[in-house]
Amino acid sequence: MTEPEIRKILVIGGGTMGKQIALQGALHGCNVVLYDLQTELLEKALAGIRKMAGRVAAHQGVPPGQAETILERIA
Repeated sequence: MTEPEIRKILVIGGGTMGKQIALQGALHGCNVVLYDLQTELLEKALAGIRKMAGRVAAHQGVPPGQAETILERIA
């Protein structure tokens, strides 16, 4: 029996773990919805993800120009 392919994930909470989970999901091809009750915290989380994306993408062997494409998967 084959396992179902995950295409979209929801991450609740934009804290330290939420940011990492959202970024890893996007790096692995999933569309990610990041949700937080406070808009301010969500904006802060998205800014943190943008900062981490290039460094994490390079560490995982993702071409430099593709980091922006990865960020587009996070809403």
